[in-house]
Amino acid sequence: MSRNGRWLRGPEELGRLQEFNGRAIVEAGQAGYLHPGDIVHRMFNAHRHHDVSRLVHVWEDDAGVTAWVLLQPKHDAFDLQIRPDRRGGDFELDLLLWAEAALLDLMAEIGKSVMRVSIDVYTDDPDRIEAAAAGGWGHSHEPCYLTERSTANPPQTSLPDGYGIRTARHDEASEIGALHAATFGSTWNPGEYAALMGTFGYRPELEWLVVAPDGSLAGFTETWHDPISGRGLFEPVGTHPDHRRIGVGRALMSAGLAHMREAGLHTGTVCFEGDNAASGALYLGSGFEVTHEIACYSKPVPISRLLPVRLDR
Repeated sequence: MSRNGRWLRGPEELGRLQEFNGRAIVEAGQAGYLHPGDIVHRMFNAHRHHDVSRLVHVWEDDAGVTAWVLLQPKHDAFDLQIRPDRRGGDFELDLLLWAEAALLDLMAEIGKSVMRVSIDVYTDDPDRIEAAAAGGWGHSHEPCYLTERSTANPPQTSLPDGYGIRTARHDEASEIGALHAATFGSTWNPGEYAALMGTFGYRPELEWLVVAPDGSLAGFTETWHDPISGRGLFEPVGTHPDHRRIGVGRALMSAGLAHMREAGLHTGTVCFEGDNAASGALYLGSGFEVTHEIACYSKPVPISRLLPVRLDR
């Protein structure tokens, strides 16, 4: 295998990486691997202003894809995925260090200052824990928790009179973008959500919306299906501030689980941050159970790689 690897050839190659992760999860379990849906979500949602061909690097050998990395300049982080038979040791450490250098190169290219580089580490993934420690990363702030439950027998829920639930339509992209922005305090510029709906892997029939009596959108979740591992993912899940505490989130989880079951998936998964009590209560109250703890490991950027401070800002 060439240690140099190559950059992603284009969005059309993402299906191959999704298949890689689905098969890795079947072989080795979830620890250390992104759900295939989370791959495209992270690229086209959080990093929608970046060229994905500059975010993803792939390594191959005679057996196919050996490893790949997703650089995440928005979060000063990266995700490294390695085929189960190549996990651990110098190989894993070498790729972590390569990805760190590539991320810092990208940060310098776009002019973003960064003090620390972060990676997610499953606490039941000894190969990554060992390599991260050897590379200078250490446990930092509050962990996230991956939860899962069977798609059978979704929780029974009800919405207040006049509320309904349905899937998304392409012609309401601006309204959905505004809902995302209001829910998370983010910014979606005109046309951005329409562009997201046209990206690889997005399917409007997998985005669920709760509609209020006046026709406005009260909540949403994007669901992602992986037929290889039989696992579905909820990412993201949100309720508009004007419609919270009336059962919107539980209704979305129930509808998503039922549809996953109909599609032949046996497990639903969703992640929440440890300091987000509301999300944790929603998922655990919907029958999900914590299966993995995901720690954030960070590493100071070497002084030689720090960008100079601009005093004219």
